[in-house]
Amino acid sequence: MSMGGFHEPPIIKTTGGVVQLLSSESGSVIVAAFAGVTSFRLPPIASVTQNHRFTFLNTVDQNMAILPPLTSGYVGASLTLGTLNNAAAASVTFSTAGQRIGASISVRAINGKYWVTNNTNAAAATVV
Repeated sequence: MSMGGFHEPPIIKTTGGVVQLLSSESGSVIVAAFAGVTSFRLPPIASVTQNHRFTFLNTVDQNMAILPPLTSGYVGASLTLGTLNNAAAASVTFSTAGQRIGASISVRAINGKYWVTNNTNAAAATVV
């Protein structure tokens, strides 16, 4: 993975626990920089054509999880994540020791659902 590939503005998150992302943060690289477990909760999708996109980068040796919205932004919006071999995931988490620092995930809202792509060739993500 080339770090030169990031063209989005970075937003550094230095608090742990569950961090609620805002719609206004779409289009940014969300950087996990807290010395503890961090879970990022995606914002609701307001319409079927909304194109939220986020890139996540873990810069600490802690778990980093991506969580779907708690509430649907419109009738029919999904409250699960889609990812490789799972169209209804409750979370995608980097938690394997030795594979957390530098882990990167891209998330994009497509047709009312967030789809998650692991950008890190060697790092394993746990899908629940």
